[in-house]
Amino acid sequence: MRLLLKHPWSAMRAARGRWAALLVALALSVAAVVALAQAGDRLSRAMSENYLATAPDHAQLMLAHGADAALARALVIDLAREPGMAAARLSTSASTRLRTVDGGPWHPALLFSRPEPGPVEVARGRASVGTRPTGQQLWVERDSTKLLGPASMVELSNGARLAITGSQHDPALAPASTEGVVYAYLPASTLGALPGVQLQTSVLLRFHGVETERDQAGADASARRAAEWLGQRGLAVSELRVPPLAEHPHQRQAEGAVRMLLACAGLSALLCAVTAAALLRGWLDGQRHELGVLKVLGASRSALLFSHLALVMGLTTMATLSAALLGMGLGEALAQLSAGLLNLELLPWRASRDAVWAGLTLGLLLPGVFTAVSVWRWADLAPLLRTLPEVQVAEAWNLQRAAWLQGNTQGPQVPRYAVSRTYPDGGHGQLLLRWVPPGATLQRISLTEGRWLKTDAELVINQAAAALLDRPVQTGDLLTLAVGDTRASARLVGRIEEPMSPPMVYRLAVPGAPGTHWRLGLAPGSDTQAVAKRLTASAALPGLRVVTERQWRQSVAGHLTVMQRALAWVAMGTGLVGVVALASALGSSVAERRRELEVLHALGASERLLALSLMGETLLVVLFSLVVAALLGGLLDPWLADQLARISGQPLGPHGAPHALPLWTLLALVGGLVASASAHGFRKWRALW
Repeated sequence: MRLLLKHPWSAMRAARGRWAALLVALALSVAAVVALAQAGDRLSRAMSENYLATAPDHAQLMLAHGADAALARALVIDLAREPGMAAARLSTSASTRLRTVDGGPWHPALLFSRPEPGPVEVARGRASVGTRPTGQQLWVERDSTKLLGPASMVELSNGARLAITGSQHDPALAPASTEGVVYAYLPASTLGALPGVQLQTSVLLRFHGVETERDQAGADASARRAAEWLGQRGLAVSELRVPPLAEHPHQRQAEGAVRMLLACAGLSALLCAVTAAALLRGWLDGQRHELGVLKVLGASRSALLFSHLALVMGLTTMATLSAALLGMGLGEALAQLSAGLLNLELLPWRASRDAVWAGLTLGLLLPGVFTAVSVWRWADLAPLLRTLPEVQVAEAWNLQRAAWLQGNTQGPQVPRYAVSRTYPDGGHGQLLLRWVPPGATLQRISLTEGRWLKTDAELVINQAAAALLDRPVQTGDLLTLAVGDTRASARLVGRIEEPMSPPMVYRLAVPGAPGTHWRLGLAPGSDTQAVAKRLTASAALPGLRVVTERQWRQSVAGHLTVMQRALAWVAMGTGLVGVVALASALGSSVAERRRELEVLHALGASERLLALSLMGETLLVVLFSLVVAALLGGLLDPWLADQLARISGQPLGPHGAPHALPLWTLLALVGGLVASASAHGFRKWRALW
């Protein structure tokens, strides 16, 4: 028991650099996910409730110029009593210019008639401050004060002077400070008496039974009937406007911005998952021998699992809770910024349930599940599969890591060591050997050359595996693979095309070989999700991962200022997580070669030489990654600009950011060198200086 409790803590202390990188990456990703989900929820709630609180008109009938005002007022009163009508009122508007009386700059202005109080109001403001305007007085939209300042009186272009007695919030209008237009509200009599101002008269209507997108056709029909009703009574309608029902004028822009923010949060979570998996895999794989010793000494699988989970969950819980609180604060700041730019007023604060669950799931579930799978991964799946009646076919398609023995197919000399094209993360470029069960039926192949496997002395490769060879090969060539400490030669008989697949070599498996990776064929009509739940809920296999065919296919297969600032913030957070991921991968690579470095030192290599070689390796990897990143960024920039243009409705031109690449180059270099230094030992690196 003492060894069982002490071992995980000792292993964690030995890999404290790796654990520090894991917790930092986890905290950054959780904070990003929580912040973006919280900001999206706050904006979505404010978008609909701010707008709907103003009782927006369902239709606006623009009357022809010169319409009889007295006739229009009388007909609108009668129109409000027609079947299907909820409310109707006459509205006038005018475009002009105004400025403060102290001689400030002129601003374009849009004047509206202030609706009179009534039982049912149409297109009223959401909130107001001050006394109701009468006579030569007006209200301004609250954001217009940013253009006018603390002025109490304005002057129109025709010389008329009006006093400002209050303000109101109208979320149906774009922010005045952004558009550069002053919105003002006057009594209808005052607006009608202004000299030199051309008025536009319209009828604002609200209908019964039209509230959702499905009712749009009904609203259109009701608006046409109202226009015909007025026309039959001598009041001509020049234009008929029916905006999208229950949809804020900026709603599609804001929803597009929210979707993009959530997509960026998902990418951050994916990057965190890759980083956490790589770090935990290296940490747990390094304990394989010790876990076996503890099991021989009497430790049960449950005890081993509990001892590791307790340590992992304790550390990740502290990091997750701290990051969630930080994310909530950042999300509120982003929501406040966006609301100001969209002329919205946020509702009382509340934590987004989706943000909380997303952050806790990413920060707690991911490390716990991966740890449980790694500690308990030797459980056998075959007996469980035989007990499921839905499973008609179960085939063991096992996987092994492999490497080509290059340059050995024609000469008698076989190299002693195989060279792998794998990157430091252990996944990219890794050649995989897939053992195909004899008589396999659960396969999809697209042969581009040769034929499929017939004997265990044959190979079939995909296009990615062929690219790792040092020379072009043809069917009939003899190729040699290194799998662990063993080498095996086989004849190439076919090539297949597998888009979006890693380098893969296929060979026939020995009959009866134990299975670690399985493909299942279910009976027609079987509930795939139910079978997956039964497998993952098995008491014998708590960490089993089940991927359905559909899930596999799916996995392979506003305003501009808001988007600009939000994407810059997301880029910074994602970049920091990327630096941590790069540093952890390089650190893990160096840590795994510690014994090799010690042997080289014992053979005479100085500490300075070892430090310089590791530094050079780190710089090469970082510089290569930065070149690839710069190329990809240049290719993705037009696509991202097109997406932003669609959301914002504005054409975008190129605008460079010369500080971005030097900044991330410096961070990546420092991160890689620090990771290598921490893995090799700071004490030994002092020899470099």
